[in-house]
Amino acid sequence: MLAIMMWSFGSAALTTFYILNILHQKESHIRIEYNLECKQAYGYIRHSADIIRSIKYITENRLNGLVSSQDIFTNLIHGNGQPPQFFRCP
Repeated sequence: MLAIMMWSFGSAALTTFYILNILHQKESHIRIEYNLECKQAYGYIRHSADIIRSIKYITENRLNGLVSSQDIFTNLIHGNGQPPQFFRCP
């Protein structure tokens, strides 16, 4: 009788440890995927911020270098500038 109880306790303990091991493996896999997705999102946000910073730098240099901001506003108000041209794609 004692042997049967010990065998039942041993198999229950082994089953419990086996199930816990599987759950820890799944948890580890989910954690790795989560970290990878966070790194990808962070890289995308950083890349987008770099692009926005570059666009801002280019527009500021273009506005400061070619035409003063007052000239842009006076040409728009008085109609001295050329109207925009629109092209239709085939």
